[in-house]
Order: sequence, then structure tokens, then C-alpha cells
Amino acid sequence: MHKIYFIPVFFFTLALSLAGCLPKAIDIKIEKPEQELVIASQLIPGQIMLVAVTRSFSALSIDGNNDSISDDFLNQMLVDRARVTVTYPGHTDQL
Repeated sequence: MHKIYFIPVFFFTLALSLAGCLPKAIDIKIEKPEQELVIASQLIPGQIMLVAVTRSFSALSIDGNNDSISDDFLNQMLVDRARVTVTYPGHTDQL
């Protein structure tokens, strides 16, 4: 007879214990960082030199529900006109 009452009481206690472990939502306001230029480069000696100029962005500004980046976001992030000079021993090149 005691087994009949034990099972429902066990599951009720388990459900209450798990419900008590759920975190409460916290409102957090994070200021957007100031946008800065980011320079990335890659050099394969004797073959190619790649230089990319972009703007910094906050990871929180991207929609987390989508795995792709929108064209509008890329247009805001990429710098399409910049004067870039590369200086190395004895040479300065303008790209």
C-alpha cells in the first residue's frame, strides 16, 4: 500500500525541485562600443598579400536566431574605400 503513495509523491517532489533550479531572467543593458577600424592581413611570401579593412561590431548586434549574416550587416561592417599603405624594410606600397 505504501508504494502507491510513494510514486506520485516522488515525482511531485522531483518536479518542484527541478522548477526551483530554473534561473530568473535578468535585464542587462550593455552600451554599444564605439565603432573602430579593424585591419586584417595575410601574407603568403612570393604569392599574395591580402589586406581587409572592416569596422568593429558587437557580437550582441547580430541576430542569434539566424545562422547567416544579412547583406545590410555586411555593408555596414565592410569598408569599401580606404587608403592603405604597407611599409616594410626599404619599401612603402600603397594599395
